[in-house]
Amino acid sequence: MRAWKIVLSVVFGLLAIGGNVHAQDEYTYTIRIYSGQQGNFNGNDVIIEENIKAGTPISQLFDMRKISLENDKYYIKGFKESGKDNSTSIEPLPSTADRDMDYVVVYGVKGNGTTYRINYVDQNGNELAESVEYYGNVGDQPVVAFLYIEGYQPQAYNLVRTLSANSDENEFTFVYSPIAQLSLPPTPTTPGPEETAPRPTTTPASSPEAEDEITPTDPEAPAGDEEEEPTTPREEETPTPQDPQEIINMDEEEVPLAGPEGQNRKDTKNSTNSWPLWIIGGLLILLFIGGLVYFLKKKNKEEK
Repeated sequence: MRAWKIVLSVVFGLLAIGGNVHAQDEYTYTIRIYSGQQGNFNGNDVIIEENIKAGTPISQLFDMRKISLENDKYYIKGFKESGKDNSTSIEPLPSTADRDMDYVVVYGVKGNGTTYRINYVDQNGNELAESVEYYGNVGDQPVVAFLYIEGYQPQAYNLVRTLSANSDENEFTFVYSPIAQLSLPPTPTTPGPEETAPRPTTTPASSPEAEDEITPTDPEAPAGDEEEEPTTPREEETPTPQDPQEIINMDEEEVPLAGPEGQNRKDTKNSTNSWPLWIIGGLLILLFIGGLVYFLKKKNKEEK
């Protein structure tokens, strides 16, 4: 009896640990974007988003168009992580929430000015969202974040390029692909038996000629298989798009920053992390219980 009490106490302890691990998986984050000294967010100095779930797109929470400049002498260059010394350096916002974040808007002084345009289109060139135009200086390298559009994902989370004096060359175009939604097709096997079921009723013919007529009906059975085959290409009609790259340097379009090798490594890492921790913890608990029961039974036999 005492041995079973020990087993139960260990099991409940491990289950409590598994519950804590599962709670960590559902941890939420707080994201703060500070407007800096030259602008504001509708009169506010900071935007605070709380209880953000892991994986939420940052661009869904924040848009540069929300910034109001307080002095026409300045323009918006981008963002940087709060607390960094260089006040003029810019960096891309993270694509999705994976930690608590503090960022601040970076401004520049207008000089040899130009403009750049951000477009949001699908694979056929159709506009998914209204294009946006911003000011910049020639030689700047703005890092442009994608716009969250429900049901679509872009080719990259961020685009960067060097601004030219010719504004027509300063195009940042995000090309979106539809996110495939899994839909289980109806199983075509159920109507098959209904067609074949009445066929045996024709067999009670006494003449051998009737048997000869039955044999050619066997090749008709694959017809049911032929009906099932067209269902497979239907699943392939909407191919799943590849995961977006983190950033693409449009000055080097021939050599994207995130090549296929990097993508393969990312896919491999994602596949190894696909099992939830609580499943692994449950398997370990079962193995531990089995070993403990075996040990106790063996010990009881030795005592007898």
